[in-house]
Amino acid sequence: MLAVGSSLNATQAERYSSIAELTSAADAVVRGSVVSVRPGRTFGNPAAPFSYAAATIRIGGVLAGGVRWEERGALTLELPLFDGPESVGAVASELTGAEGVFFLRSKGASARAAGMSSALQRAEAGYYRLVTFGAMAWDDDGCTLAASVASSAT
Repeated sequence: MLAVGSSLNATQAERYSSIAELTSAADAVVRGSVVSVRPGRTFGNPAAPFSYAAATIRIGGVLAGGVRWEERGALTLELPLFDGPESVGAVASELTGAEGVFFLRSKGASARAAGMSSALQRAEAGYYRLVTFGAMAWDDDGCTLAASVASSAT
């Protein structure tokens, strides 16, 4: 339990030493464009909820793994807003219009692997997360950049 006034920092439990390992850990690796970023779902205590940004990625190609038939054109990537819901604007300005490669985990598949109910698996099926906080790269005028996902936790 955290003491009053203490803080909690996110840590990465998973680390990969190569792109091949990262690709193997992903449910899908897609090339695409971020067409919008908006406030997403919130979880936890209503007085201090944990918030996500919902990024819509237009899929230009599936490089590995697969996406559901319904998502062949676009999918929703949830990004944690460690700095609070007011940081969604910073995430949107950094990512909207970005074209890149995204290493993704299906939240529905994660719910299934965790043994969660069928109803929860269906509810989560339309959402993805990055395999690790920086599991994306995008083109910046001919240079490939790794993500910083606008968070102090990365």
